[in-house]
Order: sequence, then C-alpha cells, then structure tokens
Amino acid sequence: SLTEDGRRVVFWAKFKGPGPNAFFKGTTHGAFYIDLDETGTKAIGPARMVISYPTRIIPDATEALRDHINITHAQVNPHDRDLIAYCHGSYAYPDGSGHLSRMWQVRSDGSNDGVILPTPAGRYHTHELWGPDGKWMYYVDTGELRRVSVVGKGVEILGDHLAAQAWHLSVSNDMKRIAYDSRVPGKTPDAKGNILGEVYAFDVASKQATRLATSPWSERYHTHPHPKIAPDGSAVAFNVATDSSSRVAIVRLDQIK
Repeated sequence: SLTEDGRRVVFWAKFKGPGPNAFFKGTTHGAFYIDLDETGTKAIGPARMVISYPTRIIPDATEALRDHINITHAQVNPHDRDLIAYCHGSYAYPDGSGHLSRMWQVRSDGSNDGVILPTPAGRYHTHELWGPDGKWMYYVDTGELRRVSVVGKGVEILGDHLAAQAWHLSVSNDMKRIAYDSRVPGKTPDAKGNILGEVYAFDVASKQATRLATSPWSERYHTHPHPKIAPDGSAVAFNVATDSSSRVAIVRLDQIK
C-alpha cells in the first residue's frame, strides 16, 4: 500500500521464529513501513516494524485449511499516513472474539492497536480496504457489501441479497461505485481446475449490480480476479487466470449509466 504522495510504503512480511512447538507454527508475520525520498524511488532509512504476530496454532481448525492466524493485508489510510489497517488472516470459524476478528488498525508507532469491527460468530469478514476519504473501511461480510466507519458512525449495508456473493472489491474515488468479483453459483471446476467467476460493477445509490465479465477463477494458479476501478472511474481492471498463467483485462464503464 502506498500513500497518495508516494512517500510511504506499507506492507506485510513473513519471517522465521519463534521455534515451532505445540502453540506456534515457527513463523511470525508483521506489518512494516518504509519512508521514501521526494522522488519516491529511494528509501530513507530501513523498514520499520509496526506490529508483529507469531503464527499461532488454532485447535479447532483442520489440517486441510490454514490452521493459524497471521497478519496480512497491511494498508495505509489515504489521509493519515500513520494509521495502518491490517487483518488477522485465518480459516478458523469466527466465534465473536477479538482474536478471530479480521479487521484491525494500529498507529505507525505501534500504539492504539485494536479491532476495527468484531466478526460475529457464524459470519466472515474479508478483503477489507480503506475508502478514498479515509473515514470508512469497505469490506465483504459473508458475501455482502458493507462499510464501517472509523470515526464512530457505525456500519452501513451497501449491498445485500446480491445475485452472486462478493469476494474481492474495489471502490471508486467518488465512492459511488464498487467493483467486485464472485464465483458463479452452481458451477463446478473444469478439467483444468478453473472455476467460473464473474466481475460486477455495483451502483451504491441504486443498489444495482451490472455484470461486466465472466472470467476463470483459477484454483491451480490460485489467482482471483481482484477487480480494481481506475482512478478516474472510467474502467475496471481485473486478473484473468488459468491453470498456468494470468493476464490483466480491462472493461470500460462508459456505457454503464
């Protein structure tokens, strides 16, 4: 994640330690930032760790899934370079606790670390991102489009009862549109392991979703469409993945009213 002025990069990384045992997997995930010079091409000093979390083993998860919590999706607030969001990534079922809640935020000095919004038991939150104004965190709640205020205004349901459940999303700079991807309900993998997916543009005011494209959702290459709205709102870019490669496709939004 990059600040608008290009002077700070925020990222997450995985490294070894502490040693594996009954409680830890043997790796640690952390959120970091690097400050850059005025050209945005040269680091000013080393990377600085903001928060770290040893990869813990969760007793109720199966070996077939990721059986640990880690720090991922580190991203900087677009209007406050010292406010960083990150997630507790896990495939364990949320139980309403902070430990298994996904969305977190912390100051760049490591202070005020805490949950942005608890994940209720029986639901899941995923693929959160800062809104362009820096006041909202947009996210998917069990296939629905939502946002939560980080300035005390609560949760807004933007799109529920969608024809296809949302997974990854992007928000236009004017916050009037959301692009999201979804797996096509009822479709099974093809001979190469690719599931059929779709990309949608969602109008926040009318609550109407328009299908933009149908695209493979590769299981073998493990790359999802991850649609991204262009800064000027004119198009949506997304990834097209097969069993052995991926490429970027673009759909123009000029014809969508």
